Amino acid sequence: SNFTVGFIFPSVPIAFSENFDIFPGNMIHYLHIARSPNGFSENGKFSVQPIVETHDLGGNKIALNASYTPFIQVSLINGTSGARLLGQTSVNASDGAAIFRNLAISKAGT
Repeated sequence: SNFTVGFIFPSVPIAFSENFDIFPGNMIHYLHIARSPNGFSENGKFSVQPIVETHDLGGNKIALNASYTPFIQVSLINGTSGARLLGQTSVNASDGAAIFRNLAISKAGT
């Protein structure tokens, strides 16, 4: 950060820009699990619901503008045979975080 550029033409003094910063960008390059799902209540819901953040290459949490708000999806990758992930499995990542609120597992492990 704190860059300056100079513009050069022969026989003329260099013209310097004002200082400016460059950040990695406002593109999502990876998802960061800020809070993992955990616990299991009697009704099958996680007692701790997950939070997933959107990050750029520099590791900065990025909140995109209102014209583009990504939806983060979650799916059950492995577990008890026949179990399904229940609840709202696609969440709007407003302000750079997708906060899941009602995820549950249909069938406990044995």
